[in-house]
Amino acid sequence: MTSFTFPRRSYVSGHIDDYAALDEQRICHPVPKPGVVGFRTIILTRFPDTVDRGITRPCGSRGTSEHKEGRAWDWGIAADSQRHAVDAVLNQLLEADACGNEHAMARRFGIMYMIWDNRIWGAYAAAEGWRTYFGPDPHTDHVHFSFSWSGALRRTSWWTG
Repeated sequence: MTSFTFPRRSYVSGHIDDYAALDEQRICHPVPKPGVVGFRTIILTRFPDTVDRGITRPCGSRGTSEHKEGRAWDWGIAADSQRHAVDAVLNQLLEADACGNEHAMARRFGIMYMIWDNRIWGAYAAAEGWRTYFGPDPHTDHVHFSFSWSGALRRTSWWTG
């Protein structure tokens, strides 16, 4: 099993971000947002053999997607042997912090939802945990991360302290 810990940061004591509400794509401005780019950099630096499957999608692509707003990222794995890296990151995002704040890192980054291996975890439904995902792509070769606007624009406690 691979261990993973996000780099240490200092935070205002006792402060934790609220859970991100569901805020689906409403505009099309496919420019990578700085919080998404920063998150991607952290993950790919630690796991350089994994795959960057992109932040943006063209406006003309099918469906609604935060990729069209530059606030989603797809992290790919190149082989089944890398699934342990995904599990390590997801576990770290959803762990409670030292103060007992559930899902602390997901909240600090402003993650709205994650899709992986036929399952979805949404901050807006955090008490339900991982649920079955019924979308057209089972996400078995990549993890989809969608961010709130605050997370995408680096306005969460991970970035601001």
